[in-house]
Amino acid sequence: MTCALSGRISGDTGRRENSQQGLQWVLSIYELTYGGLLLLGGREADALGRRRVFLAWVAACTAASLACGLAFTPAALLTAPAR
Repeated sequence: MTCALSGRISGDTGRRENSQQGLQWVLSIYELTYGGLLLLGGREADALGRRRVFLAWVAACTAASLACGLAFTPAALLTAPAR
């Protein structure tokens, strides 16, 4: 999904000359973010309990998915998961 979304957004703006470089940046950012959140989630699960942390992450992902679903511009779609 990340690859398809990145190609679609760059196609809409007409910036295809750096599509491979832009795709690499997007993938790197997602990997670093995922790794950092995985470490944070593990630490919080040890401190607060697995069930509580799991339910909090499910609620956060649901809210981010809802924000992405309601996004009406590409900029809102890109920033919705960060909110």
